[in-house]
Amino acid sequence: MPTFKTYVNKQGYYINARPSEVGNMTYQVDTEAADFILKLGYEHEDELPWGVVKPLRVAGLIYTNQQGVAEDNEDIPELDPSKLASMSNLERDKLLAYLDGRGDIDDRVIEHLRSQIGGSKDDAEILTDAIEDELERSVEVEISRVEGSDGGYGNATINIEIEPLAALFTDGMEISHRIEAASSPGVDEWEITHGFGEGWASAAKAAETKIPIMKAFAEVSDQLSFEFHPYDDGGSFL
Repeated sequence: MPTFKTYVNKQGYYINARPSEVGNMTYQVDTEAADFILKLGYEHEDELPWGVVKPLRVAGLIYTNQQGVAEDNEDIPELDPSKLASMSNLERDKLLAYLDGRGDIDDRVIEHLRSQIGGSKDDAEILTDAIEDELERSVEVEISRVEGSDGGYGNATINIEIEPLAALFTDGMEISHRIEAASSPGVDEWEITHGFGEGWASAAKAAETKIPIMKAFAEVSDQLSFEFHPYDDGGSFL
């Protein structure tokens, strides 16, 4: 089993492994990939599942001293159900969401890895299902994330488009939510746009969809690949 290790005399992490028929291998670890592994809960001297190592290797985020990101990765065993036994579904989903969110990995690589490791849903799909369950109507969710250059939180923006439903709202009137957390996981802006016209009554009608969305966030917050909560640094509710 691969072992996650920190260097003794310098910063950074590496992975030591003994793939079958290859012998001892040492993989260097990209700094951001190491941070991701730490966020999964692994620490120095912890064993890593091949299900975590293989996708990072295929994506070029761990590599040999020769920068050997070979197309077929001969030094890594092919994944099968037994190799994935120690990975949780949440771990798989977070891994795929991380790779997808980097923006520098080919979509074909992401889809190939998704088919290999059996990841079920990305963050947008998780939120979509939860919000549709609460609202009992179709929604479209888009998530945009930018990692902080200094290793900080960066920025997260979630756009939610709610399909019109004549039984509850004026037919053809869409409602959109734009939720943003900048520099920290706390929401600092929640904007609702709608086509109901001006006035408090119209605003209240559109705002009726906010509470179900909050309930959806509460239901799946521990399944997302990033932190996101309804409090700013001062603790006020938004």
